[in-house]
Amino acid sequence: MGTNLNYRIGGYQPGTRPEHAIHHQMGRLQRAQLPHRVDLRKFLTDVEEQVGNSCVANAFAGAYEYLAKREQGEAGDIR
Repeated sequence: MGTNLNYRIGGYQPGTRPEHAIHHQMGRLQRAQLPHRVDLRKFLTDVEEQVGNSCVANAFAGAYEYLAKREQGEAGDIR
């Protein structure tokens, strides 16, 4: 009944990069071209209370609300 297959939990095997994939190059902008600070608070929604083991769900909901508010100007409460 046993097999000779080995499994590694959490293992990562990178695939081949498609030819049409865009390669982002670091250092395209000079340091002087970038702002010294960026304030993203205008795009953030209110902090919500986490209950139980909901930290991952709250992180996804917060990220979604941020993107919605940044792109559309308003984000409803995601629950």
